[in-house]
Amino acid sequence: MSFFPLPFPSSLVDARAMISSLAGLPGSLALVTALNVAFERFPEGLDSLEGKRVCMHTTDLGLRAYLTLRGQAFVVCHPVSDPDVLIRASAADFFRLASRKADADTLFFARRLLIEGDTEAGLLLKNALDALDLARLLHNPPALHRLLAVLRASFRGPAVKPWS
Repeated sequence: MSFFPLPFPSSLVDARAMISSLAGLPGSLALVTALNVAFERFPEGLDSLEGKRVCMHTTDLGLRAYLTLRGQAFVVCHPVSDPDVLIRASAADFFRLASRKADADTLFFARRLLIEGDTEAGLLLKNALDALDLARLLHNPPALHRLLAVLRASFRGPAVKPWS
């Protein structure tokens, strides 16, 4: 008997098809929540992203997260076919970036991290993300508890308006 209610994908192609069929909302909520918790203080100059629609696309899994900046917080925005900024990479490369096993500039110049659209805004966001102290977040139990609590509430509550 299987522990999975749906057939488990037997290949990356099957996994991509299954994941792509999911709405982008859970990933967008998770990303926005993590960013808002990670940025203790908002970096200087990031306010120029105000209202710009950003899509983070994990190319090999077909996942897309949509966000925008409103005030001093990232919020989920409605999926659009022409975001102001599109940042693309494979799941492995996003993971390498997050775990500091790869440098964003190296991946960018090797064309493994692509920024399209408003490249100035995309580079500003890339640099802000690159400057995050993830070790501080991972070794800060209150921040992790806050992140988990916000994620739990956002996935549970029907009163949450998903799109800005």
